[in-house]
Amino acid sequence: MIIRDYNKFISADANGDQFLSVDEMAAFIHPEEFHHTRHLAIQESMQDLDRNRDGKISVEEYVLDLQADEEGEGEEGAAWIETEKRTFLQHRDINGDGFLDMDELREWLHPDGVTP
Repeated sequence: MIIRDYNKFISADANGDQFLSVDEMAAFIHPEEFHHTRHLAIQESMQDLDRNRDGKISVEEYVLDLQADEEGEGEEGAAWIETEKRTFLQHRDINGDGFLDMDELREWLHPDGVTP
């Protein structure tokens, strides 16, 4: 966590003065919303989702992360999981290898032409 915060601080500190202005603090808190810190949000997402640390996200890792945020059980939960697996394979896994790599993760989190 300390290394993550340090890297975010260095990237957010756009002028390199080792202090964060109001705008730089916003980039530190929400790196996904700023062009110069967005790469950190994507790296952190990969670290969080890639449970086996192989540098890519499997459909199982993807679903495990989604399940951590939801409490769906029974038939409704099973249907939801199957829908998310299809979404992963049909829309998120652009190259069709069964995994999300860093480029596919970037496209998912920040599609081309969409600027926060």
